[in-house]
Amino acid sequence: MIDTTEVNKRTLLNRSRGDKYFVDTTGLLLKMNWGQRVVYSLSRNCSKLFGDSASKVAQAVKSVISDLIQQPDTFTDQELKDFYLEKTGSLSRLIYDRVIPKSLETKLIKLIPNPSGTKTETFSDQYKTAYKAAKVWARMGNYEMCGGTSGTYKIYGTTVAEDGSQTTTNFGVFKISEEEQLASNNPRLMQKIKRIFYSLIFHLSGGFLCKTFKIAAGQGFLAEVAARTTERFLIKVAQDNGLPTPSEYVPDTHVAKIGMGASPERIGSFQLWIDGALPPVNLCDFLGTCPFFIPNGTVPEEALQQEHLRRLALFDFITGNIDRHGENALVVKNADGSQGHDMYFIDGGSAMAPEHPNGWNLLILRNKYRWRDLLGNHKDFPADLKFSPEEQSFIEKLYDKKEELVGQIRELYNHHLKDESVENEERVQRMLERIEVLHFMRNQPIAELAKVRTQKDFNRLLPQIPAISKTASPTETDSASEGCSPLSAQTVQREEAVA
Repeated sequence: MIDTTEVNKRTLLNRSRGDKYFVDTTGLLLKMNWGQRVVYSLSRNCSKLFGDSASKVAQAVKSVISDLIQQPDTFTDQELKDFYLEKTGSLSRLIYDRVIPKSLETKLIKLIPNPSGTKTETFSDQYKTAYKAAKVWARMGNYEMCGGTSGTYKIYGTTVAEDGSQTTTNFGVFKISEEEQLASNNPRLMQKIKRIFYSLIFHLSGGFLCKTFKIAAGQGFLAEVAARTTERFLIKVAQDNGLPTPSEYVPDTHVAKIGMGASPERIGSFQLWIDGALPPVNLCDFLGTCPFFIPNGTVPEEALQQEHLRRLALFDFITGNIDRHGENALVVKNADGSQGHDMYFIDGGSAMAPEHPNGWNLLILRNKYRWRDLLGNHKDFPADLKFSPEEQSFIEKLYDKKEELVGQIRELYNHHLKDESVENEERVQRMLERIEVLHFMRNQPIAELAKVRTQKDFNRLLPQIPAISKTASPTETDSASEGCSPLSAQTVQREEAVA
């Protein structure tokens, strides 16, 4: 007697991409010939004319696959990997809805190795589990494109418990390097057009932004990881010195290689999904403004604590984020249900550039420290808002530890961009300059700090800092060629003084 389950399992394990099946009278999966495929296609696309045979075929095949899924114990570990992580990713959802038993998910996760990174990089148990689950579900085709301008995907999965209840879990967001905002493989048509336009503008401008261009054209995923690395360091400095700090404000993020469906694995950043007592809301929606922090007539139910904006300002200045608008921060109700909120900084890929922007480039400057428009224009944030005494003390402690922080950033970029050591070092030097200025201006209103955005601004301020002014006398020039040329002698002197 034929074991139909075993035969059907072998049929699917030997499947080639594009194969279509039907179920015969004995319950066996058989591959369609070209004539059957034509009839199936006609029925599927025009059932009124050609009948609903396609839906009946699909339902029968779906039933066979569902039966196989309920019997994971009949698969060896290698067969599980081949079946779920290789053969089924490209199957139509008409015959495979990607809902599997929780026990099967657990088995598949155990087949995925733990993530690896730099020598100093550590991974939490929560991240390891979510990362491995994301690799499983992405292979099975459970992903969808998020909003925004780049190839960023939410990876999720649905499992069935023994009692029959279903649970859908969002594991995280995968930002693919080669699909970033200005990358050549960005899947969005408008971004392809913008890439051509920006490339022309940058070329005609004498090459300015040839380095900054890269952070949105294939290197932004590393800035996402650098943001998390910076956040971990800042929290440790605060904790070591007994200063108040949240336990987290950038979601756990690391470099990852993930295959989506039948596509080969690609490199990018994988960031854990943020959950709270209530669904997260964008900062602008919470404040009742548009993404550029202009009031839209909505009256917010609750006020945002000033400490959140002060923390955002401090963090964005250190990392040099040029794209912090109201949709790139999330407000989450306290997980324990208590009064108040947590805020998470997301979408940090437009940061850590090897150069400070030039003043004429509005494309870059329009969203750099966009939260500055709240100061003096929103009832909760006065124009003269300053860092608290505890935050000023924290900045002093960070200043003493700045070399350790940039050392970690240097290690991250050199590990993943081995052929760009010069730009990686420039990236580190720009971060050191921002920390110098932050320390110098720690007692001044945050609105004044937000004005320090361009190379010209840094040229004006750095000579005023005692540790730097002895050896550096930068000019007030703001030319495009300086922005993208090798370090000038004056800049080198300044960087040696900072270091």
